[in-house]
Amino acid sequence: MKLETPGSEMVASALSDLRGCEVILGLLGLPELEFPNLSSNDLISKKPSFKNLDPADILILRKWLHYREHFQQLGEWAETLLRFLEINQYSLNKKALMQFQSPPAARMALLELSAFLLDFYFERKDLRFLNIVLKMMDMHGLIKIRSIPKDLVGNNGQVARALIQIRLLIMSEAAIQQLEKEQT
Repeated sequence: MKLETPGSEMVASALSDLRGCEVILGLLGLPELEFPNLSSNDLISKKPSFKNLDPADILILRKWLHYREHFQQLGEWAETLLRFLEINQYSLNKKALMQFQSPPAARMALLELSAFLLDFYFERKDLRFLNIVLKMMDMHGLIKIRSIPKDLVGNNGQVARALIQIRLLIMSEAAIQQLEKEQT
């Protein structure tokens, strides 16, 4: 299935490759969406750093992970971003606002970054990535459960924001349930 509406890249990136998490939670499987076709030439040449990151780069990192491309650069970006987020977790909203210029853009970038790190956790089973994602999801204003139903019928940006929040909620809950099963 391929989405053909404006903003479909953001919607497809939110719902593609849920890694079976919806099934783990007892939900019906969602249709596989084709990940957006994004050019990654600029990201390969960038030094991994939060200050060198733009919103399109986050989607490219997620695409690399989805298609298992550029493993070395992907790992370098993930580790660098993890360290940055751990060190700056209390000032992250402020730093994201400076980096991405507007509150909606900063929030969406942090949501996409959380999705990337959660996907990276599922790929590598490194609990540090799940830990930082759970901390980010607890940040004030990042996940707004009450606004999701309204955003689902809003403009493309609102729909994408709602869907990425749903993705984070589904995948983080599935990760926690898997860890609980492993403990028993």
